[in-house]
Amino acid sequence: IGVTGVQTCALPISLWLAIVTLQAALLAKLLACLQVERAVMLNNWLLPTNPTPELSGDELAQLKHWLIASYPNRALVMPTVNPTLEPELATQLRRLGARLVPVRKVHLLDPRGVRYQRSSDVQRDRRLLKKTPYRIVDRKGGRRLNPDRLTELYHGLYIEKYGTSNAAFRRSYLEALLRSPAIEWVAYEHPQRGTIDMVTLWTTGARYLTKVMGAYDRTLPQKTGLYRMQFLHPVVHIAEPAGLPINLSSGAALFKQLRGATEALEYDAVWDDHLPAWRRLAWRLLEGKARWNHRQQLRA
Repeated sequence: IGVTGVQTCALPISLWLAIVTLQAALLAKLLACLQVERAVMLNNWLLPTNPTPELSGDELAQLKHWLIASYPNRALVMPTVNPTLEPELATQLRRLGARLVPVRKVHLLDPRGVRYQRSSDVQRDRRLLKKTPYRIVDRKGGRRLNPDRLTELYHGLYIEKYGTSNAAFRRSYLEALLRSPAIEWVAYEHPQRGTIDMVTLWTTGARYLTKVMGAYDRTLPQKTGLYRMQFLHPVVHIAEPAGLPINLSSGAALFKQLRGATEALEYDAVWDDHLPAWRRLAWRLLEGKARWNHRQQLRA
C-alpha cells in the first residue's frame, strides 16, 4: 500500500479488515464505557435527513437550558445540521456552545447550476418523466396513499436490498409521515394494473428542498425507470421551478454527481459542556475520528 511520501509494506486485505474491525470494536467498547448513548435527540424524525427546525437563536437558547435542566446527565444532540444550506442555524448552534461533529457526506444540487442544466443524464431523465405512462397521485388530486403499499415498497428496498441496519419503519410511522403537513409526497400509479409502483417524499423550506425518502417496486424491470423518477420528480416539478437548492442526502454518489450534485459535510450538533470531563471525552473522540476520516478521504 503506497502513501504519498512513505513506502509501507503491503498487507493482505484480510489482515487490514481484521485491523479495522478490531479498531472499530475497541472504539465502540470505549464509547460505551464513556456512556455516549446517554443522550437526548432534538428534532429527530428518525429519517436520514431531518427537516430544519424553524427556531430563532433565543428559542434555541431557551430549549437548550430547559433540556439541560430536565436531563442534566445527558448530552443534547441535534442531528443532520448542514452549514452549507443552514449557515444561520450552524452559527447559532456554535454561539450557544454546540460542538459540530462531522457525520457523513451528502449531495447538494443546484437546479440553476450549469452542471445540472447541461447534464445529458438530466435531459434523459426529463424525457422519461414526460413519456411515462404512470399517473400522478398526490394530495392535490384529493387522493390518499395506501400506507400498506408504502410499507411494502419501503421494506422491499431499504430492508431487503440495502440491509437490516436501516430503520424498519412500521405502517403506523409511514402513515404518520403521509399525514404530516411538513412532508410532501407523490406516487406513480400504473394505469392498467392500478398499482402504486413508486413513492417519493420530501420537505420544502423557505430556502431549499430535502429529499426524505424514495421507494419503488424492485420486481419491475430496471428499464421502467422507477428509481430515476423517484429521484427526479421533486427536482424537476418542485425545486427547479422555484430555484431551490436540494439536499439529496447520501448514497448513489456517482448517479447524483452525473446530474450536477456536489458533496457537503453534514454534522451532529452536540451540547455536552454540562457533563463531567470523562463524559465529554466520548464526543471529542468521535469528532476527532470523524475529522481524521474526512481528511483521509480528501487525500485519496
